[in-house]
Amino acid sequence: MKNIYTKKADFMRIIPIKKQYPRIESVKSNMRLKTKFEATTKQIAELCLYLSVPEIQQVIPEYLPSQRTIYRRLERFGISRPDTARKNFEKELIKAAPSNLTDEEVKEDVEQEIEERLVNLIEQIEKEAEAHKERMG
Repeated sequence: MKNIYTKKADFMRIIPIKKQYPRIESVKSNMRLKTKFEATTKQIAELCLYLSVPEIQQVIPEYLPSQRTIYRRLERFGISRPDTARKNFEKELIKAAPSNLTDEEVKEDVEQEIEERLVNLIEQIEKEAEAHKERMG
C-alpha cells in the first residue's frame, strides 16, 4: 500500500495555520456578526439631503457610524460636499414647485416636503433597527 503522507504533507501539518495562510485571521475578524444596527450608506446619503452631518448625528446617533466614517461613505457615494448637495436638492424642489405659488408658499412647501421625507426616513431606519434587534435577540 502506498504511503499517503508525503514529506511536504508532513511538513505542512507541522506549520501552524497562521504561517500557511496569514490572511485567514484578518478575514475572520472581518466576518464578525454585527450586533449593532447601522444605517446604510444610501440612507445616510439621503439624510444628508435634509440635514447636515452634525445634525444627523444629534437626531439618531445610535444608528450611525462616526462622523468621519459618514464623510468617507458619502465620498464613495459621490457626495464630496454634503452642504452643496443639500442646497442643490432644495433648489431642485423649488424648481419643481407650481408656478402659481408665491415665493413664501414655495419655501413653506419645500420645508414641509423635506420635513415629511426626513420623518419617514427616520421611521424607516428605526423600524429596520427594531427588526435587526429582534433577529439578533
